[in-house]
Amino acid sequence: MKTTKSSISKLVVGCVLACCLSSVIPQARAIEDLKISVVVSNVVLSWPSAETESYIVQYRPSLTDTNGWQTLATDWPADSGTNLTFFVHTNAVQNPVGGGSYMAMASGGGLSSLSSATATLLPLMLLAIPTNGLGSAVPLALYPPGVDLSKFLIYDPVTDLLCSSAEYTASLSSRLQTTEAGLDGGFFPTPMENSSSTLAEPETGFYRVVRTGVHLVGITNGTVLSGTISLRFEFGNPDTNRSIDQVFLTDNDSDSTIPGSSFLNFTLNPLGSASGVWDTLQGTNGIYALQLGALLDDGSVATDTPITVTVSNVIYTPDPWNVGGVAIYGGFKTIFTNGDWHLDIYDDQDTYLGYLDGTIDADGYCNYPGIPGPGFSLDNTDGNGNQNPSTSYLMVMAARPETTPPSTHTSVTDKVFIEPAWNYYTRAVVCYEQIFQSWQPGADEVRLMVNAIWNVEEVFHQNRLGTFVMPYEIQGSNEWAVVTNSSNLGWVGVSDFFYFGHGSSTKLGSGAGLTLAAVQKLLANNFSDPLTATNRHPYRFVFLDGCNTADGDWPQAFGIPKKQGMSVADFTQKRGIRPRAFMGWNRKKVVGTGILSGGSLFPPHMEYIGKFWDWWGNGGSGGRNVSDAIDQAKQTAPNGALGMTLFGAEDLWINY
Repeated sequence: MKTTKSSISKLVVGCVLACCLSSVIPQARAIEDLKISVVVSNVVLSWPSAETESYIVQYRPSLTDTNGWQTLATDWPADSGTNLTFFVHTNAVQNPVGGGSYMAMASGGGLSSLSSATATLLPLMLLAIPTNGLGSAVPLALYPPGVDLSKFLIYDPVTDLLCSSAEYTASLSSRLQTTEAGLDGGFFPTPMENSSSTLAEPETGFYRVVRTGVHLVGITNGTVLSGTISLRFEFGNPDTNRSIDQVFLTDNDSDSTIPGSSFLNFTLNPLGSASGVWDTLQGTNGIYALQLGALLDDGSVATDTPITVTVSNVIYTPDPWNVGGVAIYGGFKTIFTNGDWHLDIYDDQDTYLGYLDGTIDADGYCNYPGIPGPGFSLDNTDGNGNQNPSTSYLMVMAARPETTPPSTHTSVTDKVFIEPAWNYYTRAVVCYEQIFQSWQPGADEVRLMVNAIWNVEEVFHQNRLGTFVMPYEIQGSNEWAVVTNSSNLGWVGVSDFFYFGHGSSTKLGSGAGLTLAAVQKLLANNFSDPLTATNRHPYRFVFLDGCNTADGDWPQAFGIPKKQGMSVADFTQKRGIRPRAFMGWNRKKVVGTGILSGGSLFPPHMEYIGKFWDWWGNGGSGGRNVSDAIDQAKQTAPNGALGMTLFGAEDLWINY
């Protein structure tokens, strides 16, 4: 038997259609090197695999819009003891070709989930099927002579007979003959009569196999990275009702994302692929255990297996927050331990302002003579203390070791955005969403907790909403409209915000609530717009007491860097701006066990919040650091502390 020209042409057309679809709709990134063969009326799929993985297997008769993907398996486990997994789609072939096996197509890489393979004949072979139903059918030839097959059923595709290994007799094998053309111990059919005749081509349709979970693609252990790289990833979820709200990249499951990494905020369907970026210059050189994570719309988190990589850049910025005020920070570091550097500076009109020269210290920092390092800050005032009008500055840093000529400088660029001067006293907004029914004990507990917070804030920063006996409650869209109007969150004088209630990485509150996008639009922070500066309305302190608020981009929306371990000096001395901090809960805080306790507020959570505000607000004239207040709260209520995350200045006082 042989293939016909028409069947090859049909396969090529199918490939073209798949590629066209990938340009207009999100495509799952299919398993590479997927092999598909036809055994009588059955389609046998095989693909490279790892034992820890599981897969979604899908099929569609054609690629027309009216034929969607049909799921054949939602969580198919990888075959154990091998790096190859098999799946059999039984009775799937129309016009089956008796006595032969037919290669139909293969799924390849890229966002196109299908690609064609040259149509070829494959020899028919016996299949071994596990009797316990776990795993899939595999060629019997994979098992060498003498292997115990008592836990398998043997399927003969020639006769379409299925029997136990004990019933496998010589009469069955007498119709088959051993051949040296295949695997050792394999059995293959004898040639068919009239093998040159033209038969109806088998119609198999299209298949794709996607790994379950979220996975980085194209980066493997041992990779050396530099500059800005693309972070391609795939997402497979057996639950078609779930989608991704947020994607993040951490270093070995850290509570904070890796500086310079970002992914667009969008909903990704249960089978899809997308990409982000990682500017490795915005961090330190060294070894990273990259762990991709995804926050799903139901609050659950999926994580990938860590991938160990090395970042190596000649020049980079270990303190990468590119925001300035009356000062501009140049924190460049190199791989050199000596030599010199040269810095050129341009304003937002690309006007050349001048240059600086200096030497590289033993730690690799580009320091300026007479200024304590690491790095240095530039004065951004007009000489009378007024901030210069430029909304951004471009810095071009070049460096070389002392043993090389000047012409061998290596250079990088860094753009610093300037936020407007902060000339207002701080005012506060304290509000909450009631998460209990009025008759439940938790309703009064929530009110009392938020009331105490209102009173602490009032001493230092006058509240715009609520009273000392009745804090402001959000019941729906009308109350959110009040919270966000130009007299409250939208007023330039408000820079403290506390909220208690339902939360996520992209929304506060139930129903429509307050979205991250709405806050970004309202405050115009973190847009890096050289025409308007980066932060139009930055906040001093924000505490979002809701689930997953530390997992999204809420800090940046309020003009606060999403970076841990910063100090007040990082804001005031380095950048000439007011210090700030953000508190929220990451994915480790679970509402069902960490906030609620039946009809009551989880006691450790209430104790934690109460201790934090009491200790932070009673520091006297000297003040107390926000990080110390967090530590005190943790000591008081350790069971309420899981998932607490602090970004920004750890030594921020409540009365700064």
